[in-house]
Amino acid sequence: MDKITLTKPDIEASPCLAATGRCTGTVGVPVWLWVGDEGLPSKSASATAGPYTISATAKVSQVKWSLGDGQSTVCQGTGTVYDPDVHGWDTPHCGFEDGWK
Repeated sequence: MDKITLTKPDIEASPCLAATGRCTGTVGVPVWLWVGDEGLPSKSASATAGPYTISATAKVSQVKWSLGDGQSTVCQGTGTVYDPDVHGWDTPHCGFEDGWK
């Protein structure tokens, strides 16, 4: 297991104004959260001792989101990429229905 190092996933949010390189959320509208294109990290490693080989896999199965304003949530899986044409003002699958505080 010492051979396994998981990388940080790319995180995304909508709505998000990122002109300064940081996500600035919009207050009072649903906030959708998801992990970027790469999905959740997963790595495997094997070790052999004599005739025996053991394999281990580390896989992220949930993501805890802390917005910095006292709100947090745990989402199973990657979440859903927000598409305004499909989702409009719907409640997010992973996120905050009432938005940023």
